[in-house]
Amino acid sequence: SARPNDPTILANYGPVALAFSGTSGKTRPYLSRGTQIDVDDGKGFSRDRSRSAPHNLFGDPRALLDRAGNSRPPQDIGFRYGPAPSGGTPATSIETRYPASRMSAEFDAANGTFEIISNGRIEIDALTGDPVAPTTVVVQKVTMRPSENVTPDGSATPLAELVGSGEAIVLRDGRVWEGAWARAALEAPTLFTVDGEELTFAPGQTWVWFVSTDQTVAVQ
Repeated sequence: SARPNDPTILANYGPVALAFSGTSGKTRPYLSRGTQIDVDDGKGFSRDRSRSAPHNLFGDPRALLDRAGNSRPPQDIGFRYGPAPSGGTPATSIETRYPASRMSAEFDAANGTFEIISNGRIEIDALTGDPVAPTTVVVQKVTMRPSENVTPDGSATPLAELVGSGEAIVLRDGRVWEGAWARAALEAPTLFTVDGEELTFAPGQTWVWFVSTDQTVAVQ
């Protein structure tokens, strides 16, 4: 389902399609202010009856993109890929805790990728049966404030402020760099630097965790 932060995350991608199964009435105003093209429940979605609802809804990307009409390929969002920057310190794992989950990443030196672990369980690609395998993990420290959307347990869905600047932690190739992020406007790319120099990511998948500025992050 869609979340209040989706439009701000996607704004610098340009007018891309956002497919989702549904959302709350309080989230709709956030979506309406975004630049993304919403494609919600309807044509292009189907249910896999071999799985338990509600976790059995699947989308056909081609059909959903056809519904999106004027969506465009993503534009530059600021990520740069290439050889590792100089410096950094050895590190093979990172962990942080959210109110309802514990997230960690463990570096696999043999493959040059990370295992992503959620509440003690390795995240698996359901299609291939293999663990998801990002080559870079980024922790972006941001200010969190409550959104207008309230969950059934009475807590507000957090809204990350993604325009501005702050601290960033980047892990790749068995090392960690403590740097900074900056985004001048919603439509502007997010830039990552260390000591004022561009911070490059390893070619491959990149995972970004938004972490509150007062949230503990453990790197080992």
